[in-house]
Amino acid sequence: MAGTLDEDLVDSYVGDIQIDTTQKYNIDELKKKFNLLRSDISVIDANTESLVLRKNYQLGIVNAVYTRLKVLNDEKISFIDECESIYQYTPEVKEYSHFDSLLVELDNYLVGDEELPIKLAKYREKFKIKFSKIDEAFRKSVEKAKKITSEHIHLPDSESVHIEYVDGAPWSAYNWYQGHFKSLIQVNTQSEIHLERVLDLAAHESYPGHHVYYSLREKMYYQDSGFVEFSIYTLFSPVSFLAEGTAVYGNDLVFPGDKKIEFIRSEITGKYNYTYDELKKYFNLLELLSKLDEVQITIARDYIDKKITNEVALQYIQKYGLESEKSSYRRLDFIRRYRSYIINYTAGKKLVEKYINKKAGTDINKKWQVYKEILENPYLPPDLVKYID
Repeated sequence: MAGTLDEDLVDSYVGDIQIDTTQKYNIDELKKKFNLLRSDISVIDANTESLVLRKNYQLGIVNAVYTRLKVLNDEKISFIDECESIYQYTPEVKEYSHFDSLLVELDNYLVGDEELPIKLAKYREKFKIKFSKIDEAFRKSVEKAKKITSEHIHLPDSESVHIEYVDGAPWSAYNWYQGHFKSLIQVNTQSEIHLERVLDLAAHESYPGHHVYYSLREKMYYQDSGFVEFSIYTLFSPVSFLAEGTAVYGNDLVFPGDKKIEFIRSEITGKYNYTYDELKKYFNLLELLSKLDEVQITIARDYIDKKITNEVALQYIQKYGLESEKSSYRRLDFIRRYRSYIINYTAGKKLVEKYINKKAGTDINKKWQVYKEILENPYLPPDLVKYID
């Protein structure tokens, strides 16, 4: 019902019930229906751990959709309230002064007297993948990620991914889960793709990221257990916090440490195109750059809370995100469209990483076990938070 009002709300549906997507609904009436549904779920007697998880899962989805309806209805809701109501998580929001010091650190890392964005763009230019090589590099990365993932997680026999290339989208890549363990992955070629980004996107969208997460959920909870709530995946929900968090973290599992460099030199570029030291220095730079990722949360907060204008938001994206003017518009389009969803990438990864590190330490095999645990259970962010705390 709510999905007919918001084209982004229902990310995938694998159920057997036919739904009339042409019927129009009134937001206020829908809010009343979701309030009643919330009341009905709240009185369910959950007397086992598995029932508690299922009940909390259902309540989490209902609360999230109710809040999304408020957003669609232009009701006033702060960025933090939206995060807490939809994703069941309160993100840390760092102020711009924190990122000012990181810009100085980055500027010192790169030699030259030019402005930092110019120095950075020139330095990264040599690590861009030619357009004609993107498909080959992406498919090799997916294949490698699948091989490593399958050593730790049993995948459904009929699972597969199909890759397409598009332009003009507000995202870098997207997994459109088709159901029955099939995924359509679209890669946006309009955005610049560097060596490391191919690995990131491959692991994120396919193995062990979204494709594996969605496939396991469908297999275990919808097909095997018959839990109808798992036939639909609502994008604006606490599920997405862990879906994105595990997808971002998954890259570090399949390509930990210098494994990224080894794979790039052996499979993507050939070992004679880049020396180990060149790539090591580049990945050290990327580590510094990643510390700026959280500024997107700060900008999104100020933009959604109407503390900054479009123009200021674009300026901040370019200054602190070190984005080009062209890419800054795409980034702001993402914030406008997906709003507080932006927290799921950085805050989601940090929570997943803390949970896995606390349970597994530094043992890579144990990390895979805990990662698999998150994917195979109907966890929501509070389930991980309470263990860490």
